[in-house]
Amino acid sequence: IYLSSVNISDGSRLVMEDTDVEGYNGLYMDGLLIRGGSCVSLFAMSIVANVRSISLDKSTLNGSSVSVIEVNSTCSSTYTCIYVVNTLMSNGSSLSLTNSTMSVPATYKYDVYFGNLEMESESFISVLNVT
Repeated sequence: IYLSSVNISDGSRLVMEDTDVEGYNGLYMDGLLIRGGSCVSLFAMSIVANVRSISLDKSTLNGSSVSVIEVNSTCSSTYTCIYVVNTLMSNGSSLSLTNSTMSVPATYKYDVYFGNLEMESESFISVLNVT
């Protein structure tokens, strides 16, 4: 699933639920603008990917949220399950990982990776019950 340069605003919701995804990248989100109380929710999904299960790159969250809940993620090759880079979070935005399982080969990279992430104005990241 590939989302590029998508504008989600004014309380809109993008929800993916009970979905099985398999591929080179699982869910690749690039250049998203999420603002005005909008949210992206991933719930009860199974993602098997070669490189990244969930990637959020070059995105802006302004007063909005991204939630990953009960997602079983497996990277079968060499990279990262959750990859969040080059992202700005402002005005109380949130990124939540909850009740999820991440699996990547032990000798390679990371289960969850944050890089070049800018947070301001009471934004937060929560990681709860993630294995």
